[in-house]
Amino acid sequence: LFQITPTLVNPNATEPTKKLYQYLVDNFGKNVLTGAMANVNWNTAYADTMYQMTGRYPALNCFDFIHHAWSKPLRNSNWIDYTNTKPVEDWYNNGGIVACMWHWNVPASAADSTNLNTYTASADKTTFTTINATRTNRWEYAWAMRDIDIIAGYLLDLQAKGIPVIWRPLHEARGNYGKWDGTGE
Repeated sequence: LFQITPTLVNPNATEPTKKLYQYLVDNFGKNVLTGAMANVNWNTAYADTMYQMTGRYPALNCFDFIHHAWSKPLRNSNWIDYTNTKPVEDWYNNGGIVACMWHWNVPASAADSTNLNTYTASADKTTFTTINATRTNRWEYAWAMRDIDIIAGYLLDLQAKGIPVIWRPLHEARGNYGKWDGTGE
């Protein structure tokens, strides 16, 4: 049914990444791995709750970069700092699998770039269009490249610490796609 490639596409993958991939390949079709999602951003709250309820931690915890616009380097928020990788390091160093995702907050418009409460990406909250994020002469492109560079920096920091990450980018990030018959224009 499924054809699982026994090796990674990237021959230059780090050793921890190769080890994680081999673990996933070895367990495919044989075992079910449990997982938990962070309570909104950068923690193991739900994994801890699972432990309290069952006496066992899930295999995987997924951390979310949802609030990166309020973290360093864009802001110096005192409630979220993705440059502090201790929660992820602790999870990994205790034998957990790390996943990261990104609920992307886009601005309401080019003129109102401070209104980032658009993570739900509903058409009535933003004029951002995903198709324009691929067009170099559009404001959405500049915004996307800036944010992708920031998130890439966070991920590279985890890589430098030897932490492989199962990456789930741009979850529910669709701008106003579908507002005009699915074209996103």
